Amino acid sequence: KTAQVEIDQKNCQFIPHISAIHNKQTLVFKSSDSVNHNVRYSAFSNPPFNQILAPNAKTMPLKLVPERRPLPLACDIHPWMKGYLMVFNHPFFVITGADGSFEIKGIPAGKHKVVAWQESAGYVTKGAAAGQEIEVKADGVTDLGEITVAVAKLKIQK
Repeated sequence: KTAQVEIDQKNCQFIPHISAIHNKQTLVFKSSDSVNHNVRYSAFSNPPFNQILAPNAKTMPLKLVPERRPLPLACDIHPWMKGYLMVFNHPFFVITGADGSFEIKGIPAGKHKVVAWQESAGYVTKGAAAGQEIEVKADGVTDLGEITVAVAKLKIQK
């Protein structure tokens, strides 16, 4: 909804922790902390990025192409800092609410694939990264029901 998305390094955390952007948006990393940080990611379709951020600094706006997988974000100065970024070439994506709920509006009627990814479990929909096929009806609501994740799939975050 905005031309530019910001990911902040504040209180030694990436905020938001997980971000999703459209490839037509630009991305800026900033630091609201009074200490140095850096931002590093290695991507499949975009060049790798590794830049020091001085206190209260910002990167130049980045233009990214779509990625097939979430990009792990890291700060090498503070190794506990982790975040994720996903870049899409369509507008049908969302980050869930704190309770896991989500809604995507405006999807055209027809067959589509839904892909859900969770930080510690990975892809959690049927079909994994290939997606779970659904039928979207015109002027209707498609309810996926509850997407459950086996506890055994969850990894303890360090």
